[in-house]
Amino acid sequence: SLPGPVSVWRNGTLLSSSATLPFADPGASSLLAGNSYRYRVLAADGQDVTVTNRHAVRLDRSWSDLTQISPSCSIISSANGVSTAYKVFDNNLGTWMEPGTMVGLDFSTGLSAARIRLQPRSGTATRLEGSVIYAANEPDYSDAVALVTVKTLVVSSLDYRFSGLPYYRYYYVKKGSDTNLAEMEIYGCGEPVTSVVFSVEADMQQGFDARRMVVSAALSQARFNIYRDAQSLTSNVVLPWTDTANLSPGQVCVYKLVMTDDTSLTGTVTYTHSVRLERSWLDNTKLRPLARSLSPVFLNNYNPPEGYLYDGDTSTKYHLTSSDGMDFGVPVTLDRARAFRADYAERLNTTQIFGADNPYFTNETCVAIFSGVQAGYWADALATGAPTCRYYRVVWGAANGGNANYPPAELQFYGRPTPGKLVVISTGTNDCPVLDTWYYGTVDVSRDETVIAHGVTLPWTDADPLLVPGETYHYQASATDDSGASFEADYRHAVLLDRAWEAKNALRPGVSSLLGGWTPLLFDGNPYTKYEFGTSAIAFGEPTTVLRIRYSAATAGLPDRMAKVMLYGANTYTGGQFTDSVCLGQLPYKVTEGRNWMGIAEPGAYKYYWLANETIGNSYIGLGELELYGICAPWFAAHPANDLDQPRLHGAGGMGKVTVFRDSVEVAQDVALPWTDATASFAPNTTHTYMIRLADETELTADYRHWELMERKWTDLSSLGRFKIVGGPEDTAVNLFDGDPATVGAFTNIKARIGIDFGTPARMGAVRIPSTIILSDAGMTLYASNDGVGINATELVTVPGSWANGVWVEAVIPEAKRDKYRYYWLAPKDGTTTSWRGTVREVQFFGVKPATQLIFLVK
Repeated sequence: SLPGPVSVWRNGTLLSSSATLPFADPGASSLLAGNSYRYRVLAADGQDVTVTNRHAVRLDRSWSDLTQISPSCSIISSANGVSTAYKVFDNNLGTWMEPGTMVGLDFSTGLSAARIRLQPRSGTATRLEGSVIYAANEPDYSDAVALVTVKTLVVSSLDYRFSGLPYYRYYYVKKGSDTNLAEMEIYGCGEPVTSVVFSVEADMQQGFDARRMVVSAALSQARFNIYRDAQSLTSNVVLPWTDTANLSPGQVCVYKLVMTDDTSLTGTVTYTHSVRLERSWLDNTKLRPLARSLSPVFLNNYNPPEGYLYDGDTSTKYHLTSSDGMDFGVPVTLDRARAFRADYAERLNTTQIFGADNPYFTNETCVAIFSGVQAGYWADALATGAPTCRYYRVVWGAANGGNANYPPAELQFYGRPTPGKLVVISTGTNDCPVLDTWYYGTVDVSRDETVIAHGVTLPWTDADPLLVPGETYHYQASATDDSGASFEADYRHAVLLDRAWEAKNALRPGVSSLLGGWTPLLFDGNPYTKYEFGTSAIAFGEPTTVLRIRYSAATAGLPDRMAKVMLYGANTYTGGQFTDSVCLGQLPYKVTEGRNWMGIAEPGAYKYYWLANETIGNSYIGLGELELYGICAPWFAAHPANDLDQPRLHGAGGMGKVTVFRDSVEVAQDVALPWTDATASFAPNTTHTYMIRLADETELTADYRHWELMERKWTDLSSLGRFKIVGGPEDTAVNLFDGDPATVGAFTNIKARIGIDFGTPARMGAVRIPSTIILSDAGMTLYASNDGVGINATELVTVPGSWANGVWVEAVIPEAKRDKYRYYWLAPKDGTTTSWRGTVREVQFFGVKPATQLIFLVK
C-alpha cells in the first residue's frame, strides 16, 4: 500500500530503486528454503518499512517436473482395492484417487508446512466435505495433529496457509469415505540451510551411464558451481544436473557443489561409480550379450523376459510366474536393483534377490529385498554390503504368498563388475563369438596379439569364418582414449553340433535322437514342447567332443524334475544300455522354469550323449530344448528351400573358406558357409549335387532337391493366381497368402482348416510358417486329400509351434508321403481336445506346381 515508486533491499542488497508494488524478488530462485530474509522498502514519501520472511518452497515436487514427486519423499495411502494414490501427484486434474480414504507424503524428515492446496475432482468437490488435513511424526500416525477440516462445499480448489507450524514428517488428507482428490500440493521449509546436502544417482533419462546430482527441495531453485575431484565441470546451474563423463566401474570420485549466492555454501559427496549391469546405455531395449537371462525362453504364449522385463518399456508386462535369473558372465557386486509396475505394485513387496557364485545356487545369499513399492513409481532394493556374485535370481514375493507371481514391468540391475574382465560368448548365431564388457567408449580388438578391429564399440562380433572349433583364442579390447582401459579373456571356440539351419527346428544330417518318445521335442526349435520322462539320448555319426550345452527347462512348477538331471557321454550302446558311460556334469536347476549354459569340465569324444534324472523314484526331466556346442568333424548339407527359392549351403567343423561346385561345375571360390547359390536356376522336382573343397583338398558332397513355391510366384507374393483358398471358418485366411507380414491370419477356432485348392493334384515337399507369437503347443499339422478339405484326409507332417517372433518354421514332408494331392490344409492335429489358438502371418507351400491346362480353340 506504499505510494509511488519504491526502493527495495534484501539483507542490505539493493534489488530495485524504482519498483512498483507488488514486486517479485528477481533473485528468489537463489533463496534457501527455511532461511529468513530481511526486506526493506523505502517509499517516495519517506515511509520506511522492514519485514522478515522465512522462505518456503514447493515440497512435494520440483518445478522442473511436476508429474513426479520429489526424490526425497514418498507417497503414503490407504485404499480399498487398487491404489491410485499416485494420481494425486501427477499434475493432472483429469485423474484422481478413487477409491481411497487417506493420501499424503512421507518427507523422511521433519518439515514445516506453510501452505497446503487441494484440488478436488471436477464436479465432486462436495465429496471432500469433512476431510481433515493431518500432520504427524510417528510411523503409525499415533501423534497426528489435525491442521484443518474441509468445510467449504462448492469449490474448485481448497487453499490453506499456516504460520509457524512445528516440523512434521508426515502430511496427509483423511476421510471416512472416498475422497475423489485430484491433486495435492504442499509448500514449506525445513531447518535453516547451513550446508549443501545433495545426492548422486544414475540418470534414468540419459542414453548412457550418467550421474545426476539432486538437492533437497529447499535448494531446488538455487544455483551451483559443480566440481569433480577438484576439476570444474560447470557453473551457475540449477539442479538436477547430469555428469555424462565416461567413468570406469568402481571408480571413486568426490563431487563438490558451491552455491553462487552470497552465502557460498558448499557440500561434498564421495561417489563410487555403479553401472548398469544387464543393459547398455547405448541400447536400453534389450539385454547385453554378457547378461544372459536364466528365465524361461517362452512360457504361456508370451515373449521371453527380455521382451518385457528388459525392453525399456514400462507399459509391457512380464507375465511369467517363475523366478527370474541372470548370469552376468563375471562376478559383479550388486549395489541395487530397480523395479517398476503400474498396477498392483504393492505385490512386489517382499520380492527377494539371491546371489551365488555358481549356477546351482548352492551357496546363495539374499542380497536385497524390495519394500515400500508404490504404483506408478520406480522402487529400489539396496544391496548394502552384498557379496560379489556372478549368478542372481529374483523370486517374486513370498513363497506361496499372496504377493507371489506379480513380477514388475521393468527390472534393472546396478553394480560394479570385476575390473578388466572381458566376456566372450558363442551365441549359436552362425557360431560367431561375441565380445562384451561394461565399457562405453571405442576399443581396438586384438586376437592372439593381432589387431582385428579398430575403433569399435562393444558388444562386437568376431565373424571370422576361419576360427577353428576347439582352438583357444586370447582376445583383448583396448580403449582408444587416454583412460588406458583394457579388457582380456580366453575363449575356446565351439560350434553348434546338433542342428544345421538358421531356423533350428531339426537335427542336422548324420545326427539322430535315440530313446524316449519325446526326445525329438528337445530339438524341434520350440522350448515349450518338452521332454517328459525317461532317458533321452542323441547319437552322432562319429565320436564328437561337446564343450558346453545350452538348454531351456519347462517344468510346470515341479522343481524336482530338474533337481538332479545329469549329462552323460558314451561310445557303446548295446542291448538298450550304454555300457561305457561317463558322467559329464549336473544341469543347473535353481531357476527351474528357465534356461542356462553348462560347461563340461572334462570333455571327451563320445558318440552318444544322454540325460537322466538321478533323483530316486523320479524319472521326469522337463526339458524344453537342448543344444550341444563343441568340436565336430566337417559336415556339409544343402537346405531344401529359403526366402529366395535358392539353395542354401550349410556346414560346420572348422572348414574355413571353401570352393563350391554345382553338378561338377565350379560356381564359387573362397566363400564361407552358410552361403546362398544366387545364380542357380533349376527345374522343379530335380535333384542336384553340390560339392565343397576345403583348403586341405578335402571334398564333401550333398544332394539338393529343388522345390518351388507352389501357390504363388516369388515375383508376386500377393497373388494366388488360379489357385484358391479353401477351408474355414476363419475370415482372415486371405492374410496367410497375401505376402504381407503385417497382416495376421488368426486361427481362433479349434476346428479351423485353412489351405489351398490346386485344382489338380500336386506334389508338395515342405511347408513353412513364420509365427508372430503364438502357435498351439503341439504345432500345426499339414493334411492332404483329393476328395475335399477334411474328407479322407492324409496326415503329412506337423509344423512345430514357433515361439520366436517372425522366425520361419519349416517342416519337410517325409519322402514316403510325397504323393500328389489336390487339397492341402493346416489345422490342429485331429483329436485335439485342449484349448488351441494360433497367430500366423504367412504360410508357404513348397513342391511342384500342377501343370497348367492349355486349351486350343480352332476356328
